[in-house]
Amino acid sequence: MAHGGGKPKSFESPEQFQRLNDEYFDFCDSQKETFTDSKGQIKTLQKPYTMSGLCVFLGITRETWSQYAKNPDYANIAASSKSKIENYCEENTMLGKLNPIFSIFSLKNNFGWVDKMEINNTKSNEQLTQDDVNTTLQALKKKKDDKYDVGDK
Repeated sequence: MAHGGGKPKSFESPEQFQRLNDEYFDFCDSQKETFTDSKGQIKTLQKPYTMSGLCVFLGITRETWSQYAKNPDYANIAASSKSKIENYCEENTMLGKLNPIFSIFSLKNNFGWVDKMEINNTKSNEQLTQDDVNTTLQALKKKKDDKYDVGDK
């Protein structure tokens, strides 16, 4: 039978996609990585769950992954796998098993995490004056300076 154009599907069904996603996590759970940490200690950890690792295991690109994630037949499976990887990264960082700098990078770039500061403007229906802005900025600067002040030792 001739192909109707475009790239052929990577997965024949959502069930196959689910099975292969599950196989990736089972594979990671069964693999142990041994390495020497920065203090010279030998450590053994489970192979980490990663988005790129999942895509390599599935034999697809991240762009193809994104297309499956948008397909209603595959979206819940993709979202569940992505959440499992996000949870792995978050929990293992909190337990000290993953490098926090890399985890921050991964969580921001793979899962949409952001650093943000919220400013509550209590003068909802009034126009802020330049004095109001300057006073708020000075208070924020003092708060920041106080937070990082280690005192004289």
